[in-house]
Amino acid sequence: QIRAEQMVKDANFTPAYDVIVGRALSSLVSFVRMATELLAKEGLIIVFKGEVDQKEIDALRSIKNYSLTLEIYKLPSIELKRSMLILRKS
Repeated sequence: QIRAEQMVKDANFTPAYDVIVGRALSSLVSFVRMATELLAKEGLIIVFKGEVDQKEIDALRSIKNYSLTLEIYKLPSIELKRSMLILRKS
């Protein structure tokens, strides 16, 4: 088993993942920047998180060659807002 952080540092790694999923992240932007290096040519990143602030959204939208979709939803049992972010290579 290998962590994503280790794969990014491996000079012999070839980006190959079609989908990367993350959840409960402290640094959304750091995770996404790392994940972009692991994606296959037309891959996508799906992230589940609590509320996302505008600063994080703006930072994600500034990543070149990716489009961002943001979905806000509520879990039926706890009535708190949750976010699902999808970044696609464009």
